[in-house]
Amino acid sequence: MTSTASRNDRIATSVVRGIFIIASIGLLAVMSIRGQWEAQLRTFDAGTFISQLPNAPIWQSPPVPEYGHFTDMFDSLPSVQPDSSAIVVLFRWDWVAIELLLGQWLVTSSVGVLYVMTRGTNVDIFLHFVLYVAIGLTVGACACVGLWLVLGGWGPPAPLFFAICGLILGIVMGLCWLPKSPSPITTPTIATE
Repeated sequence: MTSTASRNDRIATSVVRGIFIIASIGLLAVMSIRGQWEAQLRTFDAGTFISQLPNAPIWQSPPVPEYGHFTDMFDSLPSVQPDSSAIVVLFRWDWVAIELLLGQWLVTSSVGVLYVMTRGTNVDIFLHFVLYVAIGLTVGACACVGLWLVLGGWGPPAPLFFAICGLILGIVMGLCWLPKSPSPITTPTIATE
């Protein structure tokens, strides 16, 4: 009976590990397809004007918008593009990283709950770290939002910093609460005189 329960626990743990891997790969694929891009009009005397562009794959930047795109958005620009200005398109890796970590937080949290519900007596080291990374990311998100509520402002302060700190905290907690390995099996010896 115990070996059947242990076998079922191992099967359930393997299924949960597979769910995590498939969900993580799917999340990475979605994030690479919907990359965040922005166009910047850089002028010598008036500063920089920024416009968010539609999402595009990370391997294919959207076309550089015309100067009229910026004059439609910003009334302070002259009607003709100054010679000392340039329009550039930039990939916003920080926005993509924040979205990826937010999505991974949802995946690790969901898989962590499934792991706790299905692990039984078996401990899977990989899913053990997934669980603690989920806890660390949750602590990082709570710290970021808590600081935002205390300080106020337009948005949460340094979300990428808090996400990376939460990721590191989760790995450290996973190492601290790493399950002890079972004692090695010893064979009985017969004393001979």
